[in-house]
Amino acid sequence: QGKLHVIDEVNTPDSSRLCTVEEWETKYPKIAAAMATGKYKNVSELLKEQPALKMKEFSKQYVRDALLEMGFDPTKDKSAPKLSDDQLVECSYRY
Repeated sequence: QGKLHVIDEVNTPDSSRLCTVEEWETKYPKIAAAMATGKYKNVSELLKEQPALKMKEFSKQYVRDALLEMGFDPTKDKSAPKLSDDQLVECSYRY
């Protein structure tokens, strides 16, 4: 008889993405309004066009975004680039 061990989280990957209330109250209405226009298929498309709407999350998404901005392609690259000291400090603060 096996046992189930929950190692990470049970909910969706987005369930632990947190930001400040002030940022949510400022940016979310703008995001919702832009999405209601029907111009964007998803929020990722919107944020590519309007990066100022991206919320500063208190999660490991910061590391993913930093690596992608450095040109890392997880489908092709065998290893990830190293984060700078400033990026490490920012990651520590957020996560």
